Amino acid sequence: MKNLILFAAMAAIAVSCAKTGEINPVSEQAIGFDTWKNNLTKSEHSVFTSGAKFDVYGYKHKNDGNVNTTVFDGDDVVLDNNGSWNYSGIRFWDRTTDSYTFFAISPAGITSTAPAQTGLFVTNDITFDGKTSGDVLVARKKTVEKDKYGLEVQLEFVPQAALFDLKVKKAKNLKEAKLTINSVSIKNIESAGHLSVTNYDGTTKPVATWTLADPSVKDDFDNTDGIYSVSPLPSINAGVEHGIENSQFLINNLIVMPQTLITGGQQLEIEYTINFSGETITHSRTIDLNRFDDTDVDQDAGRTEAAQNAGEFINAWERGKHYTYYLTINADLIVFTATISDWTDADAFHYIIN
Repeated sequence: MKNLILFAAMAAIAVSCAKTGEINPVSEQAIGFDTWKNNLTKSEHSVFTSGAKFDVYGYKHKNDGNVNTTVFDGDDVVLDNNGSWNYSGIRFWDRTTDSYTFFAISPAGITSTAPAQTGLFVTNDITFDGKTSGDVLVARKKTVEKDKYGLEVQLEFVPQAALFDLKVKKAKNLKEAKLTINSVSIKNIESAGHLSVTNYDGTTKPVATWTLADPSVKDDFDNTDGIYSVSPLPSINAGVEHGIENSQFLINNLIVMPQTLITGGQQLEIEYTINFSGETITHSRTIDLNRFDDTDVDQDAGRTEAAQNAGEFINAWERGKHYTYYLTINADLIVFTATISDWTDADAFHYIIN
């Protein structure tokens, strides 16, 4: 009777495992996942947090007959409080095969098309809010050869959005003025569309494109909309030197949809006040974002504003790139300086009194 009960229990376990689809008859090692070094940055400054979730896809391959069999097909993998990534319906390494190939996309649940054996994902339309919505990540294609079975599958995710920062600095001739930023925003930003993964290149990195939503959705973002909002807006005191090292954030860590920047389209609006020797002047400007280039005014080296425009203009925000824009505030102030010369010795004339 004991033997019959034991046999029944073993049969029940086998049936339970079979429902997950994978039984490894050799080592019973489960397929486990981890992200690259377990501290992948989703934007420039944030990491996966507890409860984060991605969808995994993939197949196992047998050289004999060139057969691929789907193993994962959009299964949710969730980061637990203890730092481990877990999924339901454990699958085991099949050592009768020769390799596994995995694809993944984060966050979970955003795809409209997701073929498990190619990883050519197409997402639903995604609306960017500047913070977390739109932070789309696609993992590099990951192939695990038979001699690596049993190890955790480390997935390296690649950002598919762009990251935008805006900083302000003074021009050289404003050193003795106080600069205060009153308001700032970027306008007419394309903020909805879907991602299509078209290929994986020679380094297994996803190749993809963004397509604008139809109809187009545009939004405005200001200093409160980034991952880390900038409040209050900064002032740069009199006496602070010009230069990038003395710049301050106006917009910080804004996740934006990759897009082409057009004249009269995406724009920066800013209002600022210059205070010099008790005189206060307030200005407002609207600037096309495609008028920013990749060079800086180096006034210490005699580089003029006209020479600055010899650089490459930034005409698009591309996938996976972090853009930091520096806005240099200038003003044609007439500024005087004064010095006192040293005393100069002169010959003295003697007057003789008789």
